[in-house]
This record gives sequence, C-alpha cells and structure tokens, in this order.
Amino acid sequence: MNVLSVSINSYFRNEWKMIKDEAFGNDSKRTRTDLRDKWKTLVHTATIPAHERRGAVPPEWLLEIVRGVKNGF
Repeated sequence: MNVLSVSINSYFRNEWKMIKDEAFGNDSKRTRTDLRDKWKTLVHTATIPAHERRGAVPPEWLLEIVRGVKNGF
C-alpha cells in the first residue's frame, strides 16, 4: 500500500497504467482497476474518524501519507 501511495504522488491520480507499471511492473495479479479501487478505499479510510473504521485498518503513518497525497501535500 505504501508503494501505491508514493507512486500516486508521482503521477496524476488518473494515470493508473503508469502507476501500475512503475509500482508493480509486470505483476499480472494486479490490474489498473485493482489499484484504483485500493486507492479509493484508502482515501475513504483515511478520511473517516478512527472510531468509525471497521476491519483491518492500515497503520496511521500510511493514512497520513494518503491524506497528504490526496490533499496535494
């Protein structure tokens, strides 16, 4: 997830093919749609209060990176 956040910061958020190629290369298990959906989930998780989060929650340091990327640092 951290690789995804860093790569998204390097590109516009809609350039999923370039993000996939840079972050994961030819990893056939991941698609551009997978990355986009993961990003949307991370952004949603990062923007809701901690007490409302359910399930496996990414570490707070990662959510801070997501918030920074989302807000353009």
